[in-house]
Amino acid sequence: MFNDIYYHHPAGNVTSVTITSNIRPATQYRFWILARDTENRTSISPAPIDVITPASTTGDTTPPSAPANLRITAATPTGPTLAWDPATDDVAVTGYNVYFFDGWFTSTLVGTTTGTSLTAPQPTSGTGLRSYYVRAKDAAGNLSIASNQVTPPVTTTPPPPARTCQVTYKTTAEWRGGFVAEVTIANKATTPVNGWSLTVALPGDQQVTSSWNASFTQAGATVTLTDARWNARIPASGSVTVGILGRWTTSNAAPTTFALNGTPLRLTRRARPARPDPPAARSTTHPSPPAARLTTHPSPPAARSTTHPSPPAAQAAVLHLLGPRIEFEGCDEVRPVLDGLAGCSATPRSCWSPWPA
Repeated sequence: MFNDIYYHHPAGNVTSVTITSNIRPATQYRFWILARDTENRTSISPAPIDVITPASTTGDTTPPSAPANLRITAATPTGPTLAWDPATDDVAVTGYNVYFFDGWFTSTLVGTTTGTSLTAPQPTSGTGLRSYYVRAKDAAGNLSIASNQVTPPVTTTPPPPARTCQVTYKTTAEWRGGFVAEVTIANKATTPVNGWSLTVALPGDQQVTSSWNASFTQAGATVTLTDARWNARIPASGSVTVGILGRWTTSNAAPTTFALNGTPLRLTRRARPARPDPPAARSTTHPSPPAARLTTHPSPPAARSTTHPSPPAAQAAVLHLLGPRIEFEGCDEVRPVLDGLAGCSATPRSCWSPWPA
């Protein structure tokens, strides 16, 4: 029983039989009997019978009676709590074995007890089937026939309730060995929070030295911030901000684990403000310049060839020094030189020299 193995044992035309092959001690078996006629047709089997073999062929070979009325009395996170009525034995019942059956052929011993109840673990079953049964035992090692089977109800873990508060942690200033930070608790519920205590798990080696808008205590890496009474009430859709000042040596990493009044909170990181996108380049259409106008100007008159008489050949100037008087002839270019001299006369081409003779 409690396996998927069947044996066929021809017995002949008899009404009793002793079976010794494939029989093990302290094991439960279930038997069916089928009649067969000469044409090899089989009958319907009567109700099967369950047999438990003794642990030994000598000494106490009488097994205890089967525990009755196995039932589930409670469901716990670790497994069901089972209870049953006590078994009897010709000598004494020394305890009970509790088994988990996967519905196919594997039975697993999951607990023993001397009482009549046990909270049994719940192993996983690859078949999706699962049940429990109990056997009584005596001092000689004899086991009873199995009790009735019980199947625990299928339980689904309900999703955690929606978190109605969020926390934001922001380091507002940091320098070698010190820091300042702000912690904001936002109430997203429709009802206010009346009284609050926030625990913060610091991942570095930070030590908080002071706070504002809340009192604080620190035990190891856990800091507890408690309302300042005047801000104990966080209204619906409201928030409260707490500041802390502290020191650090090797790490000032921002915490990620928070709990408000014992309930874990979701951390919302404060993102840096996004830079606005540059304005799209405006396409400015300038009017096309007017097409070049072809202006036809009348051709200038042909250069007139004007014939100037060739200048007379240069003539050497002849100066005659006649005492204080100078006479010249043959070249007008010397006139400007002599025009400034006193007593010059253009007509006679002579002038009085200013120099003494």
